[in-house]
Amino acid sequence: MVKIYKCLVVPCLAYAAPVRQIADCKPLDSIQRKGLAACLGIPTCGGIEALEVESNTLLLDLRREELSIRELARLLMRHETEPIKQTIIHWLETTKETPERYLSPLGKMFIQINDMENNTSTNYHNLEHQLTYLEYMQPTRRPPEYWSTLGSSKNRSALQIQESKEIIRNQIHDRNIHTLLAFTDGSCKGNPGPCGAGACIFMPLDNTHTELKKPVSSSASILLGEIVAIKITLQHCKEESERRHINHIKIFSDSQSAVGILQFGWKADTYTTTVRETKQLMKDLDSVGIKTDISWTPGHANILGNEIADRLAKEAASEAETMGKSNIPTTFQDIKKAAKKSCEMKWQNRWQLTDTGRHLHQYMPDVGLKLKVPTNTSIEVQCQRVIHQLRTGYCMLNGYMHRIGLAESPLCACQHGAETVQHYLENCVLHEEARERLRLEFARYTGVYSFNAELLLQRKLTLTLNGDFY
Repeated sequence: MVKIYKCLVVPCLAYAAPVRQIADCKPLDSIQRKGLAACLGIPTCGGIEALEVESNTLLLDLRREELSIRELARLLMRHETEPIKQTIIHWLETTKETPERYLSPLGKMFIQINDMENNTSTNYHNLEHQLTYLEYMQPTRRPPEYWSTLGSSKNRSALQIQESKEIIRNQIHDRNIHTLLAFTDGSCKGNPGPCGAGACIFMPLDNTHTELKKPVSSSASILLGEIVAIKITLQHCKEESERRHINHIKIFSDSQSAVGILQFGWKADTYTTTVRETKQLMKDLDSVGIKTDISWTPGHANILGNEIADRLAKEAASEAETMGKSNIPTTFQDIKKAAKKSCEMKWQNRWQLTDTGRHLHQYMPDVGLKLKVPTNTSIEVQCQRVIHQLRTGYCMLNGYMHRIGLAESPLCACQHGAETVQHYLENCVLHEEARERLRLEFARYTGVYSFNAELLLQRKLTLTLNGDFY
């Protein structure tokens, strides 16, 4: 239910976020509160802060902020010749001299993106430019069939490894005597993380090989390493072509994404500057009669050139750990991750400081924890709703019902104290038999026989309550 709510309702509530966020959007919060209450099976009088944390649903104003940062990044990635970008530049120059009397949508967006930069150290002033319309309109080709038949490096069988070697061997044997052969690879220690590129190059009419490696960035994705590996190979080949006769360059990369972008015309959503520079090198080589072909080779299939390139890329990635800030442009994917992280940081700060939802806070002090999705069985769905109610404190127990005026007394039917969640789970004598069954099940899952309410209701503890317990 929560997934359906996030897919169908939240986009409507966050529609036109950059413009609507400067208006009064408080009435939309009541829609979110009622919607989440229905999804979680909690009374509609439950506090919205607890419902949002329990369902892992970002606050609406922070969701609007996240979308606004993305939209401003898209505008800033436009070329200076486009009217919308010129309007933004003019606005910046005007407001620098005369600040706005009333906050505009654009002004609000710049405040938010500056907050993102301060919170995450993501530089939005160095955004890469979007591809132009003609650059997007590249014809695409289908990759060879063997791309989908050789498995992945994690589950490739011995037969597939042998077939991989045979396919690459045949492609190598088809070259002419003036073909330069290269294997490239990228490596990333974490994704994103320290990133490096490596290449193993076999010159025409030469039994030796040249090894290249380059630390790329202290924080980037592996795709950048793969593309840079091809780029440094082309740069080296361009230099070598001035000293020896080369009419064909055959590059093998174990990244289908990099090959697809550079060889088959796939759309490049990130690292467009590096992609553009690499494609320009291919055009420069083609203009002097050197054709470039880039093919996919299965990784970790005991192919000599690929294994050497893999080793070089890993060495470069280790060297990249000590690199300072690189001059690689910030990508739109970097902005998306930073915007999400910045909004989650603000959400966490609010959750720590707010006065509401304190019952849930003792079990879930951190926001952003994934919600356990029950199966379609009605018993598990009902049990999950019981857990939501007990964890948030918005349940049918007398302690809460008395607080909202729907019960005359907070006392439990056992007459041994107020019927709170802690009393219900730990002490109520009326549920001792069900509690014993739960204790046995808890011990089976965790190896711990004793439990308390705090341990039992932690989000990180995956446990299905017996339907008879509530």
